[in-house]
Amino acid sequence: MRRRVEQEVHHAPWLVGVLICAMMVMVLLLPGARVDDVAELESSSLRVAAAVRDLGPVKQGRVDMHVLEELAEEDYGNLRTRLGIEEDYCILVEDAQGRVIPINGHLGIGDGDLVIAGVPCGSKVVS
Repeated sequence: MRRRVEQEVHHAPWLVGVLICAMMVMVLLLPGARVDDVAELESSSLRVAAAVRDLGPVKQGRVDMHVLEELAEEDYGNLRTRLGIEEDYCILVEDAQGRVIPINGHLGIGDGDLVIAGVPCGSKVVS
């Protein structure tokens, strides 16, 4: 199973696009979202994505699941400080078919109050 996931992740678009999409979906689904809110979210998404990229989970266009698993083990507040951001975040990884790849048995890394497609960030994967 792990080998299959690693193979799928190697072919996935890198993390930045996934992160930006996830954050854009959150704002667009909010009732009363304004164009200014979307522009601010896009800017925030790019800052978060750049900060995550600098921590090294994406190397030569491939996602290093080991690095993501280590990030998932960190305390939310500590990781937010390491990322150098004030915004709440949810880091997701998708395969080439758009399926979310679990990280340490959870769907995403980040704030459980952020809900993506009806599922709180960091929810435990049920087999």
